[in-house]
Amino acid sequence: MIRNSYVDTEFFGMPRGTNVSPLGGGRNSQVFLLEPPGREPLVFKRYFVDPRDKRDRQGAEARALRFLEQAGVREAPLLLALDLDRQATMLTYVVGEKIDRISFKDIGHAADFLNRLIRLSHGQAASQAGFAPASEAYFSAVEVVENIETRLTRLDAAGAACPLCEELARFLGQGVRPALARHVSACEALLAQAGMRMDRPIPDEWKILSPSDFGMHNALRRPDGGLSFFDYEYFGWDDPSKTLADFCLHPAMALSEDLQEAFLGLVLPVLEETGYKRERASAMFPLFGLKWCCILLNEFVPKDQARRSFAGHEPSVGRLSALARQLDKARSMLDGLDARSRAFSRLLYGDRDKDA
Repeated sequence: MIRNSYVDTEFFGMPRGTNVSPLGGGRNSQVFLLEPPGREPLVFKRYFVDPRDKRDRQGAEARALRFLEQAGVREAPLLLALDLDRQATMLTYVVGEKIDRISFKDIGHAADFLNRLIRLSHGQAASQAGFAPASEAYFSAVEVVENIETRLTRLDAAGAACPLCEELARFLGQGVRPALARHVSACEALLAQAGMRMDRPIPDEWKILSPSDFGMHNALRRPDGGLSFFDYEYFGWDDPSKTLADFCLHPAMALSEDLQEAFLGLVLPVLEETGYKRERASAMFPLFGLKWCCILLNEFVPKDQARRSFAGHEPSVGRLSALARQLDKARSMLDGLDARSRAFSRLLYGDRDKDA
């Protein structure tokens, strides 16, 4: 649990008597609701900083929110103030509720928001904003594979000292690595059929601005039924293939095929206006699934543990139980990846009943 003592209520001139309470959900930052006497509530956010992690989370979020405000996008909080020295930000508070059951209407709102970002990506304001690549954005298939291999190497090192080292090593060596070799070969063949190559980056006109971690897990349903999206710490230029795959794969959403189909059917036509080829999304999907297997095992990595602790996400169960739970999730992701990849490809082409 995050303690209120982490927040100095004099930040940004907050008066004495300001009520401070932690807001759940963030896994990389400390987020609090501030309720000053006689004033509208605000959101106070402190960002994780680690010398080993060079990402400027505060800067990325500030640039994104300024850009969205100037573009007239109202589905994001407003940036009110920054304290660069203490890596703290003040945002407007959005009234809403977490989305427990995702509806087709929610999918429509999410697709509308993403489509607006896609169109804004090709405007003059986006080109002049100086956005960097989004976190974990790689624009060639080779780079995605290299990232997975880096994650596997890091897990190998972590597993040498963890209580589940044998189980982890077996899963990586007998499960993930053979699957990676098989899916890399399949990806190369599918890209070649569509006139693309593993080592060739996507054209600039295909790149889109993205929150990177885009989905209903980072959204609130407002009282008017619309959605507001938050968490822009990793915002920047991204490959649409990653955005589509992550939206459909994210464990926190567990989207049905009907909802995936609705989302893809709304977003793909807008992407294809840029020349984007859906064949790339199909070829890349299994690689992003394997990356998710590694992400689910981040709890084994000390650096990632430190970020979770900073954000107040200490496991409610013991360390061993927490690791076992994440290993089970990664196994489930891997076990279902082939079937999910075939289903994703069918949905891309609107042919759900046809065998892959």
